[in-house]
Amino acid sequence: VKEKIVRSVSAGNNTPNDHWGYFSVSGGLYKSTDRDRFLAIVDEEIARVVKQGVTPQEVARAIKQVAAGNVFGRSTVEGVAGSFGNGWLIGDVHFDTYYLAQIKKVTPAQVQAAAAKWLKKTPRAIATLYPGSPPITKITGTAPPTGLSKHSIAKSVLPNGVRLAMKR
Repeated sequence: VKEKIVRSVSAGNNTPNDHWGYFSVSGGLYKSTDRDRFLAIVDEEIARVVKQGVTPQEVARAIKQVAAGNVFGRSTVEGVAGSFGNGWLIGDVHFDTYYLAQIKKVTPAQVQAAAAKWLKKTPRAIATLYPGSPPITKITGTAPPTGLSKHSIAKSVLPNGVRLAMKR
């Protein structure tokens, strides 16, 4: 029996190079009281992938989704500019082409190994947004660091717990 606790659920990732990135899962809950159950279901699905893996059909579907996103994402001038801008930030304006070529090589065993290595409960960031929450009007904290080299990344934690990674 499937539980009806979310209006929508999505997953995504940002892997701008071979050394760092993130994986995200988000859900639009019907009731805020279902938050912990939603997180438990996400954990159950991750555990299933770690233990049982994924099918070749699931990998093929994911590859098609990434490829379609790449095509449609670059179908406007804004999309092309965004692609080049993101590529410039990581040092390769043609990164999207490289990324897509690498995604097309992914196997079910690689998905299972990556889930086991990277999708752990810690470290993990969980953000919960509730209707009616007051907007953040001012963030105080440390000033951005000076003297960053071209490839260094400075890390900082704001008073509200948000972690920042800054690159020159």
